[in-house]
Amino acid sequence: MPVAVLFVLGGMIGGLYGTKISSKVPRDTLKQAFAIMLIVIPIYIIIKSMSF
Repeated sequence: MPVAVLFVLGGMIGGLYGTKISSKVPRDTLKQAFAIMLIVIPIYIIIKSMSF
């Protein structure tokens, strides 16, 4: 299975569940979770790229 298909499936499934979760979770909590991910993911990518 090509990688692109996995990305599309992941996006579709994540979109469906994300929509359901976002209607149940307070807006401020979603903003904080998104902000944390915006900080953690680049740090992970930088650390991963530095390892040889």
